[in-house]
Amino acid sequence: CDLNCGCEYGALEKAYQKGLITKDEITQAAIRVFTTRFKLGMFDQETPYDSLGLEHLDSDEHANIAYEASVRSIVLLKNDTLLPLQGDRVQTIAVIGPNADSTKALWGNYHGTSSRYVTILQGIKQRTEGYARILYSEGSALTKEKVERLAKEDDRLSEAVFMAKASDVVVLCLGLDESVEGEMRDDGNGGWAGDKQDLRLPLCQRKLLKAVAATGKPIILLLLCGGNLDPEIEEYPNVKALVQAWYPGQEGGRAIASLLFGVDNFSAKLPVTFYKSSATLPDFCDYSMKGRTYRYCDQNSVLYPFGFGLSYTTFTYDNLSVSKPTYAMNDSIKVSVEISNTGKLAG
Repeated sequence: CDLNCGCEYGALEKAYQKGLITKDEITQAAIRVFTTRFKLGMFDQETPYDSLGLEHLDSDEHANIAYEASVRSIVLLKNDTLLPLQGDRVQTIAVIGPNADSTKALWGNYHGTSSRYVTILQGIKQRTEGYARILYSEGSALTKEKVERLAKEDDRLSEAVFMAKASDVVVLCLGLDESVEGEMRDDGNGGWAGDKQDLRLPLCQRKLLKAVAATGKPIILLLLCGGNLDPEIEEYPNVKALVQAWYPGQEGGRAIASLLFGVDNFSAKLPVTFYKSSATLPDFCDYSMKGRTYRYCDQNSVLYPFGFGLSYTTFTYDNLSVSKPTYAMNDSIKVSVEISNTGKLAG
């Protein structure tokens, strides 16, 4: 490997001294790496980055790009008429969950460092300032049985229930973060070691969801994670809305709040299929890719299909046409359709 993206270079000098690698081998690797960089134009006299000054770093323009990227990425999976929230109808909002006020839940794996982050709690507070009361509880740890090291198990559960009962609506922020599903990570997360064990929420979060749902208050469930999770909400009819927020970046809280209150409209679609259970997938060694579309499982075991995503508006599809009725292998086919927004919101 000519280019290492980890920390192995720290041992290169000792490896050379012990004769494990030669100077010629190091030189050859360096030549190949720098040749590629030259081909990419990184050493040209003029590059697109030459004109950038310090005023371009961490600018409001870039923060707005981060905001827009987040808005366009977040997927609405369920909405039983609860969203968008109406400010005149919601007096008290409980924001609950281990990812509600977590900057780590915004990052994802392989991230830079921003000078500012807007968590979900902060975003909702900013959006509702002056007309709504915001209550907050961490509710549970991300994967452990308690938040405080010396506390009893489920030490934030009763607080979360109290906050939910006192609210008009609950924004429940669950999911994972990079300590659970980041590459080569094991931050004392109970043996997850950087990889999900299954497609379920961690046990402590399942307890939190059950307890908050038992209050009967309408719930907006936000999932912050890098991929497929099944929150198992079928038994909780008061989970009125489900949002796949991924890891939404530095402006994620602002974007989520704008979407929940209808300032922006949901437009994103799932880029992958969400499965109900990892048990529906074949053995890890058996990826023979039989069939089409759902190659790894029965279509009925799909939780949400590829390309799924709801919106606050409605659409009609008319005048579908195909360039020719029959075709052969490697033919080009033109398909067209007229799409009209028939709702009250752009999107």
